[in-house]
Amino acid sequence: MLFFLPSILVGLIAGFASGGKLSRLAQIRFRYGYLIIGAFVLQVLIFSGFLPEPPASHIVVPFLHILSNLVLVGAIAANWGITGMRVVALGLMLNLVAIAANGGYMPVSGEVLQREGRDAELQELRETGHVSKATLITTQTLLPFLGDIFALDLPPIQGRVFSAGDIFISLGAFVLIFAGMRQKEQPLNHEDTPAMAGVG
Repeated sequence: MLFFLPSILVGLIAGFASGGKLSRLAQIRFRYGYLIIGAFVLQVLIFSGFLPEPPASHIVVPFLHILSNLVLVGAIAANWGITGMRVVALGLMLNLVAIAANGGYMPVSGEVLQREGRDAELQELRETGHVSKATLITTQTLLPFLGDIFALDLPPIQGRVFSAGDIFISLGAFVLIFAGMRQKEQPLNHEDTPAMAGVG
């Protein structure tokens, strides 16, 4: 998630610089926000090691990874009309296609990992086939150009690899925040609900 921090910070800075207000972000009404949160929580649980490894984990884990990304895409699609969400949806779709095409894991470039000094992770990928959400790009990889093949040596994302989909998600997050801070303020009424709390 740290990869998306710069786009969020730039969006906030640009929003303030153009006369926007942080309070206006609360006016954005997300539908199915609980699904977005739930999908992220599911990914944290299955890849963090908090939970014991489930039976048939080589099937269950990638299935849950694909499922959580499908839920994310669906929830974002339900918010299609919010400025920036279409770009986020495109990025999520690109990542989902790469993950689904490669058995539930995101392909990652060994050359990029090596260049970023992540030799231990690269060695584990070579030995086990996958580490957390990632699998190493080989000649058998489908759609490798959609995998994690980019890296920037800039803090706070130094050493992190990312995909074309991640770039679109970051761009969409920037647009969402910038446009949200610049929208016209609307008077609240008793039926308004907080952002991210909508249930559709």
